[in-house]
Amino acid sequence: MDIFLPGQYPQLKIGSLEQEGPQMFKKKEGGPDPLLQASQEFESIFLYYMFKAMRSTVPEGGLIPRTMGQEIFEGMLDEEVARQASQNEDYGLARLLYDQLSRINLEPGE
Repeated sequence: MDIFLPGQYPQLKIGSLEQEGPQMFKKKEGGPDPLLQASQEFESIFLYYMFKAMRSTVPEGGLIPRTMGQEIFEGMLDEEVARQASQNEDYGLARLLYDQLSRINLEPGE
């Protein structure tokens, strides 16, 4: 695709995001791009609530009743799995958000 991204990465094409990988999102100063971090954080929150909703569909029962500690642990586990999944770019939601939001050229104060 020959659509060029304006702003911070004018040399990138939309179709080139798949080939270049996450290393292209590094700023010149060496730090990660804040927009990419925000996109990945949004994806991790989305995945966490998806995991939470999936876990709520499993019927309770069995020999050992669930305790509050087990519920807290499962919530923390779901949160960490969602964070790791968003960092690995397996789902692509963060990349799509980044693509959309990086097209917006807003001047400070607008």
